[in-house]
Amino acid sequence: MSVSKMKDAQMHYLQGCDFPELIKMLWNNRKHLSIKELPKISFVTFMSLIFTPVILIENFLHARYIKNTKIEKPPVFIVGHWRSGTTYLTNILARDKNLSYFTAEKTYTHSTFLTLGSLFRKIYPKVLPKKRPMDNLDLGIEEPAEEVFALANMTRYSIVHMLSFPKRARFYARCAFYDDLNKKQKKRIKNSYSKIIKKLTYYTNKRLIVKSPDNTCRINMLLELYPNAKFIHIYRNPYKVVNSTIGMYNSLFPIFSFENLDTIDKEESESVVLDVYEKLYKQYLVDKEHIPAENLIEIKYEDFIKNPKSYIKQIYNDLELEDYEGVEKQMHDYIDSQKNYKTNPFNKDNLNVKRINRKMKFLFNHYGYAVEEN
Repeated sequence: MSVSKMKDAQMHYLQGCDFPELIKMLWNNRKHLSIKELPKISFVTFMSLIFTPVILIENFLHARYIKNTKIEKPPVFIVGHWRSGTTYLTNILARDKNLSYFTAEKTYTHSTFLTLGSLFRKIYPKVLPKKRPMDNLDLGIEEPAEEVFALANMTRYSIVHMLSFPKRARFYARCAFYDDLNKKQKKRIKNSYSKIIKKLTYYTNKRLIVKSPDNTCRINMLLELYPNAKFIHIYRNPYKVVNSTIGMYNSLFPIFSFENLDTIDKEESESVVLDVYEKLYKQYLVDKEHIPAENLIEIKYEDFIKNPKSYIKQIYNDLELEDYEGVEKQMHDYIDSQKNYKTNPFNKDNLNVKRINRKMKFLFNHYGYAVEEN
């Protein structure tokens, strides 16, 4: 295995997957697996098998305590489409030591982090890149990570699997929409998600701040589990969201894919991105009406980055989060440290503007963004 392939295999989220689930996914996608990716597939499968007895031991030791864990303080969910500023906002709030959040070892290897967490924290700095490949933000063991990878380690029904199996991107994209799942799938997702949240709460005994954009697709499930949950929704200019999301997948597919990317239809991939974007917001605009008004704050990305300090204070006041004065300096220090950060350049020439205008007209109108022409 080449050095680059080995690096990709070592940071692959599926090495922490439940082994039977991994085998089922590989079998279901067997027609599209690439012989070129066999070393990566073999390594991931081997590591999943190695972790299996550790998962059994961890469940034996902790499952009862996790199941009985009470969520005293409902989580704070940061929602919004990918590439809308959710990571930057999460990184700021993560400076609040009264809150806890998922990190690399608690997501990629969620099923074993209670047992092997200290080992993973030594390994991950050698495996993870220093910066995220899609936007050059810091990617360290203390930086927040998305719990979607933990969920993907427990079930086949996760949108993140489109990174490993891009030929079936539409199938995995549909899995993000909780209301579209059948009864059995809903139960599996809901139980798995509840366990993930309880496990980290059991470990930290703090209110959780949780950020995965696909949570925007399952507001109703989150409200069933946590009726008093807090929600922060951040949204951004649709042209930049689409452009940046396509760039994100182009940077992540080579890392995670088990398939030959040369055979992937680029136009179809971009169509999936836009279809998910449209469906996500058509559903969110309906589902957000179920969130109590006092538990939801919505933020325009373009305004937020101009004055993040003011918006963070507003978040704490409106959602009645604890001890803003005690953590204000830490958050302001982080904001100041990011002043020189530059987002990826935006090139509208790469976009099918007419298609975006047609599919996302409702979102332009709802949030007041100007519709442009080619």
